[in-house]
Amino acid sequence: MSEIPSNLYYFESTFDPNKITVLNLRSILVTYHVRYPSAAKKAELVALFQEHILPLREQVLAQRAQVKPSSEGIIDGRNPGK
Repeated sequence: MSEIPSNLYYFESTFDPNKITVLNLRSILVTYHVRYPSAAKKAELVALFQEHILPLREQVLAQRAQVKPSSEGIIDGRNPGK
């Protein structure tokens, strides 16, 4: 598989969810629509990450690999008619 984009750092094989902040863990969980208690401690968030996010790794990276660069939908603001 190709190199993992920096915004998906949490899918790196060496990533340790215990080493990031609670805020970052919450952000990742929200990105994938994983619900968690507002008073959840870090250990609970790490467990949710391992249960819900890690299993998505191959699927997310495979989808990402299929995206091809395109100029479709891009409008030239200097020459809108082109």
